Amino acid sequence: MSNYTDASLVFYPSGYKESKAYSLKPTDGSGDLTFTRASTATRVNAEGLIEGVRTNLLTYSEQFDNAAWVKVTNPTITANATTSPDGTTNADKLIPSTSVGRQAVSQNNSSTGAVSMSVYAKKGEYDIVQLTDSRNPTAFANFDLTNGVLGSVSDFTATIASVGSGWYRCSISYDYTLSLSAFRISVQQLATDVRLPEWAGNGTDGIYIYGAQLEQSPSVTEYIPTTTTAVSVGMLANVPRIDYTGGGCGKLLLEPQRTNLVLRSEEFDNSYWTKTNATITANSTTSPDGTTNADKLVENTTNSSHSVRTDFIVATSGSTYTYSVFAKKGERDFILVFDSYINSGYWFDLNNGTIGSKYGAASVTSKIENYGSGWYRCSITFAASGSGYALMFNNAANADNVVSYLGDGTSGVYIWGAQLEAGSYSTSLINTTTTAVTRVADGLSVSSLFSKGIVGVNGSLFVDINTLNLSGLTFTMWNTLSQRSGVIRFTSASNTFYIGLLEGGSGSTQISLGSLPPRAKLLFRKNGTTYTLFYNGVKASTDMTAPSQTWDKLEVESGFSPNMTVNSVILFNSALSDTDAIALTTI
Repeated sequence: MSNYTDASLVFYPSGYKESKAYSLKPTDGSGDLTFTRASTATRVNAEGLIEGVRTNLLTYSEQFDNAAWVKVTNPTITANATTSPDGTTNADKLIPSTSVGRQAVSQNNSSTGAVSMSVYAKKGEYDIVQLTDSRNPTAFANFDLTNGVLGSVSDFTATIASVGSGWYRCSISYDYTLSLSAFRISVQQLATDVRLPEWAGNGTDGIYIYGAQLEQSPSVTEYIPTTTTAVSVGMLANVPRIDYTGGGCGKLLLEPQRTNLVLRSEEFDNSYWTKTNATITANSTTSPDGTTNADKLVENTTNSSHSVRTDFIVATSGSTYTYSVFAKKGERDFILVFDSYINSGYWFDLNNGTIGSKYGAASVTSKIENYGSGWYRCSITFAASGSGYALMFNNAANADNVVSYLGDGTSGVYIWGAQLEAGSYSTSLINTTTTAVTRVADGLSVSSLFSKGIVGVNGSLFVDINTLNLSGLTFTMWNTLSQRSGVIRFTSASNTFYIGLLEGGSGSTQISLGSLPPRAKLLFRKNGTTYTLFYNGVKASTDMTAPSQTWDKLEVESGFSPNMTVNSVILFNSALSDTDAIALTTI
């Protein structure tokens, strides 16, 4: 048997666009799967980095002569004056006017929370560029374009990075309680400790600027060009997630709806996080998303515990929650993650990537996952004991199960991406700033299979999945979906009969599978009124009899309790033999 030749539909995670995952066969698009997820999300991309959604909120990011950029005290812009960092002649020159003024270009925006602003700049006749915003009357940052160093900085966190050929990317970051009003870029005659000093130029001298960006992020990310509107890139709503966790070929990630209840998930320096005998050094190293936005938890010199925590997150007593954080060793190797309401958690060894001792007596489970470059995702799962609770990280001396020790004032560990979610396992990272954020469930389906000739009176469905946290599974036939929490499901043409792999619920006929192994190859076969399941090279011991109805719609994880990744889906418009079904499902 040739899987591709004999199959009527072949899907491997590869090509996709918004709301669509392309099948390799049929080639006319009739077998393409409809994808839904009414929210943004994150994934691990082919480079092994966590990728979410990034947005440049500015318009006309490379056209400073456009009216979107207000000219403060009438500087002039010479468009396309020199070669930009992208190698084309599209960088502009910002030229101070001959009138005394602030010599700036400005664009309005109303963002709040953690915001980063950046621009590429190159010296001309002048060599100082200043970045400010109109909301904060004292904040500014000067950048020396001759020497590539920071000048005076007030209030902002500022960085300068060379990108070659005399160009530097200059950036500022700030946490806005009130919305900012406008992002300003000004040329300066001298590196003075003055915010937007007023002065007059000669009408010809200036500096070069290119590629402005304003983003809702505690640190600057890769530049996104814009024109008439803001531009977002990454895992937008209804964009399928081809995930590369663990390396190898990409797999389609399908997850249930989850909410990250922790705020400021990447901003441990924020006052939302309480520090005890410790400080946070913000943006200390490269995080799992590839940018310099991971913080360092640094112990003080007290002989005690050294921790950071968030207090009183509302929860449902008795419900199961999972708390996770990405951590990397610094001078210290161990981190304790625990819930202070039940006073239990686990130690994690960040040097060896292993779970250490349990802390406390309450029932808690733990997991550690390697994300590369020394980063591990450490998680604990527990039942909430009250309507609210505090969660805490605690770094330790280089020994397991040591809560209190004499700190040296400089040592610590790196942390990033905290998440608290209702459920018995952690799902992909949900970034937060000022509010809790919900990622909606993924759904994948293809309809009208019978009328398209993809399945006939008989048929076989093969799926190759990675079974992430799937337990209590049954192979089930049922006439209603009132108790469904399905994983993979066929719907009949009359929409009254269903057959599928089910987690929980009940049906008229069931075969219990229990917990599937980490990877499962399953084949559902319909031969007249006989339905059979094969999985991992084994035929289910009992065939099941059901009404003779045609399969019409295939749904893969339509947003209920389980999550998994899909390696492949293959449909045949005939009932495969036992021999072929066993061969196809053998791991």
